[in-house]
Amino acid sequence: MFYASDLEVRGGDLLALPHLMAAIFMGCNGRWGDITNTVWLVLLPRLVTAIFAFIFAVLLPWAAVKLSGLKLKYTIPVSLLAMMIVFLLPWWDMSHLVCMINYPWGAAVVLVCLIPILGNYKLKNKWWIIGLPIAWMGAAWHEASGVPLAVGLLLWCCLDGEWNHFSPIKKWWIVAMIVGGLFTVTSPAIWNRLISKDPQEYSIVNLLLGSANLSVVLFAGILSIFFVNRKLFNKLLKDNFVVFATASIVSACIVMVGGVSGRSGLFAQIFGAIALMRIMVVSGKIPYGNNAISVILAILLYLVAGCYVTQSYNRDLEVTRILKEAEVVYPQDHKVAYSLIMSLPDMDQWDAASLKVYDPRYDYRVDRTDSLKLNAEK
Repeated sequence: MFYASDLEVRGGDLLALPHLMAAIFMGCNGRWGDITNTVWLVLLPRLVTAIFAFIFAVLLPWAAVKLSGLKLKYTIPVSLLAMMIVFLLPWWDMSHLVCMINYPWGAAVVLVCLIPILGNYKLKNKWWIIGLPIAWMGAAWHEASGVPLAVGLLLWCCLDGEWNHFSPIKKWWIVAMIVGGLFTVTSPAIWNRLISKDPQEYSIVNLLLGSANLSVVLFAGILSIFFVNRKLFNKLLKDNFVVFATASIVSACIVMVGGVSGRSGLFAQIFGAIALMRIMVVSGKIPYGNNAISVILAILLYLVAGCYVTQSYNRDLEVTRILKEAEVVYPQDHKVAYSLIMSLPDMDQWDAASLKVYDPRYDYRVDRTDSLKLNAEK
């Protein structure tokens, strides 16, 4: 509703969108996911946004499997990767649609954009040029994915030695993604937030183990391979593994600097999961087995994941019911509506305060002016 109010204050149509996008860039952050939130939340019909949500939900695991180098016939490894996506990504911290847009959607888009670069594609057809803005957008979606991937791609280009053999369009794709990743940190707001942020609520150990544990496992694995199997280590340096290992570790560092647990580690986790699978692929030690035991084990894993997802869905339905009740009650009784919101485990005073937009007497222009004055005084 705040996005709708922002757009309304600036004119309420497409002509107001650039102004609003600039305001988000200057006052919030440089994430393309946030900059375009108004499109998904306000301008598009909810059904269209839901269809996009479905598409991104399919693309995320598909792209992860594709980039890991696994084939669907590898029953156990593919099942393990699926379990990592279900259980080790911070789905529990996606309490708002905005969070889903910024993190899982962002991961899906950026992974899909990496496939033409890291897959067996020459990119010689001129039609690939059309995808350059999408490649830029995918990397610019979030700084916790774009910046780490920019570092990873640069390191990969240096170590792989294939840059001179790439087609011009493939080089442009790589440059577009690097530039897109760096775009996220050109917003002055992100640096202001970093300078003025409160002391970290969690220790570095808690942040890493709670939000980027796959990065920790990956880092330990790299060290052990370096000392135990130098031949495999050298192979990995020439592989796409470099991109994802670097991105996972750099993204984990961003989690530590930001000091925020939960969804901030999603990119570190997904990059780490892909990197771990690539170690298995490059080493050639893939448990291929499609025997009865492997199939039964895979089915059991998916059943467990299905039960977990179903429980999460049912819990979200109850949260949605309470939220809708609070919206209806608020104009008549503010206190009851506040208590409903605060009864939810993932909600806080900010969420309760946002109920004011459902009051027919609410004037966004006055509220916005008072907010700006208060921030100026601070």
